[in-house]
Amino acid sequence: MRLSTIARLSTFIALLCAPTISSARFAENYAITREVKAKPFFDIGTRSAFGRSIPERLTDGRTTGDPLKTDLAVGWKVTPSNKEPYEAVIDLGSVRKDIEAIELDCITDPQKGLLAPDSIKVEGSTDAQNYQLWGNLTPEARPAPAVVRWRLQLPKDGQAARLVKLTLNCKSNAGVGEKCLLTEARVLRADIPNDLAGYFYQISFRQHWTSERLAKEMDWLRDIGADTLMLCSGVTSTTAFYPMSEGVLPDVKPYKDQPSGNPFEKILTAADERKMNNMFMLCNEDSAYFQVTKPEFFKNLSERTCKVFDDMYAQYKKHPSLAGVYVGIEFWYPAPMSLMKTWVSQCLDPMTKHITEVEPKYKCVAAPFAGVESRHNAKEFEENWDYMFANTPQLKMFQWQDGIGANEGDEMSTGGRTFAYMQEMWTMLKRCTDKYNRELWVDAEFFDKVGGPYPPHFSRVRDQLASAAPFCDGAVGFEWAYLSPGASVSAAGEFYQNYMRWHMGKPWLENIAWKCPYTTSESCEEKTEAKGIVKKLTDNDRDGLHEGRRYVYWENVTKPLEVTIDLQHQRTGIEGFAAALRTEKGNGMVDESIEVSVSKDNSQWTTVGVLKPNSTDDNEMNVHQLFDLEPVTARYVRFELTPSKEQLAQAGKDKARIALCELGVFSTVNDIVSLNKPYLLVPAPADKFPDETGKMTNGDNTTLWYGQCGYYDQKTPVTVTIDLTDGQDASIELNRLQTMVLRNEKHGTVLPSAVRVELSNDGKTWSAPIPLEMVDYGDRQNVSFEKTLDTKHTATKAKFTFEPPTEKGWMLISETRVMNLSE
Repeated sequence: MRLSTIARLSTFIALLCAPTISSARFAENYAITREVKAKPFFDIGTRSAFGRSIPERLTDGRTTGDPLKTDLAVGWKVTPSNKEPYEAVIDLGSVRKDIEAIELDCITDPQKGLLAPDSIKVEGSTDAQNYQLWGNLTPEARPAPAVVRWRLQLPKDGQAARLVKLTLNCKSNAGVGEKCLLTEARVLRADIPNDLAGYFYQISFRQHWTSERLAKEMDWLRDIGADTLMLCSGVTSTTAFYPMSEGVLPDVKPYKDQPSGNPFEKILTAADERKMNNMFMLCNEDSAYFQVTKPEFFKNLSERTCKVFDDMYAQYKKHPSLAGVYVGIEFWYPAPMSLMKTWVSQCLDPMTKHITEVEPKYKCVAAPFAGVESRHNAKEFEENWDYMFANTPQLKMFQWQDGIGANEGDEMSTGGRTFAYMQEMWTMLKRCTDKYNRELWVDAEFFDKVGGPYPPHFSRVRDQLASAAPFCDGAVGFEWAYLSPGASVSAAGEFYQNYMRWHMGKPWLENIAWKCPYTTSESCEEKTEAKGIVKKLTDNDRDGLHEGRRYVYWENVTKPLEVTIDLQHQRTGIEGFAAALRTEKGNGMVDESIEVSVSKDNSQWTTVGVLKPNSTDDNEMNVHQLFDLEPVTARYVRFELTPSKEQLAQAGKDKARIALCELGVFSTVNDIVSLNKPYLLVPAPADKFPDETGKMTNGDNTTLWYGQCGYYDQKTPVTVTIDLTDGQDASIELNRLQTMVLRNEKHGTVLPSAVRVELSNDGKTWSAPIPLEMVDYGDRQNVSFEKTLDTKHTATKAKFTFEPPTEKGWMLISETRVMNLSE
């Protein structure tokens, strides 16, 4: 079940190495939690949040871009009498042979006496006696006051060391009151693990599926390298989802026989045949998460869980794929220690003991939530989990539910889980699991704790797995429906396509139909069950089941329907198409044949092919798709929808109704010349909405909180200077400029008073400012500031300037784009 390491993704590694994008921290950081020795000893600094020594503040994972947060730093007072350089030696615990980069963050603010080092030298040693000079760190060109990242990129084959020595030369100018402050050191290996070993799998969604349908899902799972399903749930507080023996839990509704058979039996049989693993979630007391204050509740839950385990074990122990048990409830911090002790003594410890006594080879797994930052106390956090591991020796794996960096929309000011906060919590969990020799995994909640349309951009998957990788032994995801090509909530299936492409090192697909206008051959009605939400076939929300059930429908269909999307420009690299439809047979919503054609001029058309359905089960929404085509260039895309005679007959009507949720046109977007290019963002955004993932050029124009760079009550301009050539000399052609800024009236977001762009071929001489025009798509949408140029320009750099808002609030920038569109 252990995560396998795949070949490194060359394009992502190039991004990691870019000097001005902070996503480099997503390489595996060998320095996390490691011991630091300073010479002379740091005379500035407080103990790290988890109460260890002062020097370990330098490796506590608490990254900040805010120069005012000096409480997160350690350092030295600098005076003219200091003749010797300053040293910090990081002990990695063992010799690491693949070190590819060194980073050190320093707070620089000359007006406050916070000095930038004159130089920073790096040496490595495998034996603590002989040191090899690796080179000097180079600072990014960030104006003070700032947290400046110094970096050294090592040779491609890496360096070996157990000890890494940083030597800083820092000279006093004023003579008194000056300091050298360091916030975080990193020793990086860029080849990050990025496989998902498995997924949570909710039986309640799939009880009626046939063995063939479930086997198909298993094959999809196996194709992406996953070998484990966390099956939830055997029993909820009210209902059994397997044929429970009589008298086990008399107060629970009995299992309802399915025409297709017992779902657990079907899944386990398919897993046996494919040599996969399964873990049962036994009792999910989902209605009681906020009522768990009484000891009798925990004792009762333990007894109920043990009864269900005994019953399920008797029925399913014959299956070799059954490898363990996921034990509930999904307990989380913050919680007082008295409650933690009750939970452990009355429930978790006796429950895991019983399970492992019955079947010693089974692994017991727990997956708690991550509490919000505003109610977090670092010392209590580590004490609670340390107590739990010390007193539950049979709990072998800890899968932490992590919506990392996902600020909750309904609690923007208090409910967020910022990147820095999550890194600190991961650090403390790793200390605990290392201490007690337990496995620490991430349960990556890719789509949890975020508000907004589905699906999020695929970069969220990449970034979340990568940000947890330095701490974790493996990764599972929640829930498989979000990635499966055949499940309703994964919508157009491009998440699965992009995951496969990620493995193969191929460019991701982007939905270039976003916000594009369309026409229909017949008039239609737009349906939504939510208020104030854009209801369009190109709003990039292909869910149809969640967030308001919005769709377009036609009544009394007797002939083929045509929907034609105008991509507004010639778009290249188009490799896929998709359509998401509602398929409620009782209402006569049908979807047999969907043919796709493309055109450059809306006159001459070329048929590309017919979209194929991912599944045939009645899943309320069905996705038809066609991927892996030879790339085509087009401005117009036509979808022709034809209901079949068979479906019309099955619906029992002479005339059918067709309901369409979304249309997708997918391209490798090679016309975005700024995609994944390095840039400098000044000033650094707030820690609540940091730029830890290269957000400004990652292609993600999401309205979700995790994808924004945020500035609160900003008084000065914000600039994004993009290196379009990534350090090369040749200029790039371009003819369109665009940036997206989130509008969310409920949370008082604000827009820049103006946005302009300057171009340069040498980084010194800049063009006259080009003002961008605002296109407002309404509330809960990204406002676009854009300009299509009359003629093509050339440049090596593009500088976006966001003028300060006229109102107080959060200015949230999602994306900047420089494009070279076909004529």
